[in-house]
Amino acid sequence: YLSSHFHAPVIMSWFNVALIFSRIQSLLNKTKGTILIGGKTDPKTLFIEPTVVANVNPDDSLMSEEVY
Repeated sequence: YLSSHFHAPVIMSWFNVALIFSRIQSLLNKTKGTILIGGKTDPKTLFIEPTVVANVNPDDSLMSEEVY
């Protein structure tokens, strides 16, 4: 269900499982690509900003597995 207190971009990028948050945060920290926008994380709320990364090589950390 969607609460009226949240906006769609927040719901799409909020992770309620710390393990998933840590995995994605690690992938972002390891990337050799260029973060154009977003990328900030908040471990207290398990929030990751919607992020756009450019110049990502096929062997980059972000390409090693699917990121949701």
